[in-house]
Amino acid sequence: MKKILLLPFLALLFTSAFAQVPSYVATIDLICWYPFNSSAVNAANPGMLTGVITSAAPTTDRFGAANSAYWMDGDSANITLDSLFFDIGWPDYSISCWINSDTLDNPYNWNQAQTVINTIPHNGMAIYYNWGGVYGRHRVYAGSNPPGSGWDILAGLRVNTSAVTHAWKHFVLVKSGGLNYSFYVNGVLDTTFTTTTPAVSQYCKMVLGRSDPGVISEGFFGKIDDYGIWKRALTMCDIKKLYNASSYYYITSHPSSVAAGVGATITFSITDTGVGNTYQWQHNTGSGFTNLAAGAPYSGVTTPTLTITGVTSAMNGRKYRCVVNGALCADTSNFATLSLPNSLDNISGRGFITLQPNPTKDELFIAGISQPDIRIYNALGQLVRSADGANNVSVADLPRGLYLVKLIKDGALSYTGKVIKE
Repeated sequence: MKKILLLPFLALLFTSAFAQVPSYVATIDLICWYPFNSSAVNAANPGMLTGVITSAAPTTDRFGAANSAYWMDGDSANITLDSLFFDIGWPDYSISCWINSDTLDNPYNWNQAQTVINTIPHNGMAIYYNWGGVYGRHRVYAGSNPPGSGWDILAGLRVNTSAVTHAWKHFVLVKSGGLNYSFYVNGVLDTTFTTTTPAVSQYCKMVLGRSDPGVISEGFFGKIDDYGIWKRALTMCDIKKLYNASSYYYITSHPSSVAAGVGATITFSITDTGVGNTYQWQHNTGSGFTNLAAGAPYSGVTTPTLTITGVTSAMNGRKYRCVVNGALCADTSNFATLSLPNSLDNISGRGFITLQPNPTKDELFIAGISQPDIRIYNALGQLVRSADGANNVSVADLPRGLYLVKLIKDGALSYTGKVIKE
């Protein structure tokens, strides 16, 4: 019994762990995500890998929100992930970060070098400015054995995009297949490199805003924000969503809920960008979303607009959404709900009949009709609860599940709907 009870607990824990991670951040294999909202707490897993802040000051982020990024002074300021958690030998990983540089110069270093990210030990992975005499360029470094091999994989891969000051810039470094490295700037692939030297398994710490403490005078001047690490190669779609801070790559508008009468013809629509996208409309009748097949009453199930011809009472409360597949991404729209007004109540001006709350745990309230006879049936069609001339009924003692609710007024069936008992 303890093992059975542990499963929903772990599911709840997993859901809660990502509660502060924005919806546009891919959470599959996400190790850490730092929004830097007045702290260096790992939003992907609070309580683990909390950053140690040294002299870094809270500042505004790229949206102008106060206390939502950290400013580095180029000297002692840094944020350190002081645990051995990052294995440079992983065949696939991704590192994402936003920066905003104050200056390209470094008065503390003869080579003008500035470090954005570095492993501890030093020779594991690093993203720099300027180092190696290439002023005004970003550089990527990688070593096969951090304690002693030097930069034998990437000895300062030169990024094509020039460094700039006083402007936010988004970096993503992606390692894939053990030997391939790709660097993205502002959502666009900048450069790639394939090595013949694999990295050995070696767990490292991480530091932002300076090099390994054993290497002095290579600090970063400026702001750092939204730092994340994944134990997989992010897709172009993942990276675009990070850069655009949007959960949707193609979809620009979502379907709207519709209220209609029995027999009506209605539509749900989305708009999207891109060329060659494909579409699949889905519905949820209470047991999760499934694909719709073409055929009465549905048409346009693989187009941006779904048409329902001849709405039935059984569709009341049904939810609809569209999955858009393109060359890079699969986007799923928000859902819209189809609700059916009660014709008798519309005539009397009482509005639509609704069951509230739905789902419910204790009591079910009826709105939109005055004191009907309430009949509740289980999934086997058995009458399990009734109340005459009432606008509420207790369901607290009923088992969890989906129930059919019928409302009878003046001897006639006025409403049929479904309610979920939690």
